[in-house]
Amino acid sequence: MKLASKLMGHTPQRCKGYKNRFQNFIRYLPEMGDEVIVVTTHEGVPEEFYGAKVIGSRSFPCPWYQKVPLSLALSPRIISEIARFKPDIIHASSPGITALPLYVIISLPAI
Repeated sequence: MKLASKLMGHTPQRCKGYKNRFQNFIRYLPEMGDEVIVVTTHEGVPEEFYGAKVIGSRSFPCPWYQKVPLSLALSPRIISEIARFKPDIIHASSPGITALPLYVIISLPAI
């Protein structure tokens, strides 16, 4: 399965409660034969994390909690990267509503 994952402020570089969950999520899917591409809210991220390609996206602070970056990930660069990857499904971490335009543009199921 090919999975595109959009993580919101919980990238491998950040130390938050979700850090281990997402690191393991990204780590073990490729080990089980799945292909993964990750879109995250931070620029300057590594190009790869445990075999998954990582794409950094410009972000803006969450209005209610300034330390949490949000991104719509709607740049032509990100849309074309995901379209070229041709994922079977898109995964978005909370708040997944920010990824809704991406689901519509690429016309894929999302979880």
